[in-house]
Amino acid sequence: MGNIKIAMNGDKKLIAYGTEEKVNYTDFAEIKRRTSRVSRIELLAEEASELAAAASKYARILRDENPTPVNEETAWKKLLEEYSDVIGVAQTLIIEPSYPLIYEKYHRWAKRLEDKEKGD
Repeated sequence: MGNIKIAMNGDKKLIAYGTEEKVNYTDFAEIKRRTSRVSRIELLAEEASELAAAASKYARILRDENPTPVNEETAWKKLLEEYSDVIGVAQTLIIEPSYPLIYEKYHRWAKRLEDKEKGD
């Protein structure tokens, strides 16, 4: 699935770009109508926290230093679920990724890795 962008066209109909999935735009509009922007921002923070916990759990499993009863497949599915929750809430806030910012951060990250390899 490609990048998904949800927007309103001139007729105030919700449109999704970059997906073959069928989306229930009535639900999307209903969520926006029935919840305040502030409550959705709070939910975004909560979901981001759950994503952080799921990522930490998955890393813990991959590192295999501190046992957990959750297996790798279950942890990966939880990570995907929490990531999807963050994206879903962000879409209700019409928050889109800034690809120039992402690429700038990739550049800085790669530079730090290069500097570390050089011993700087």
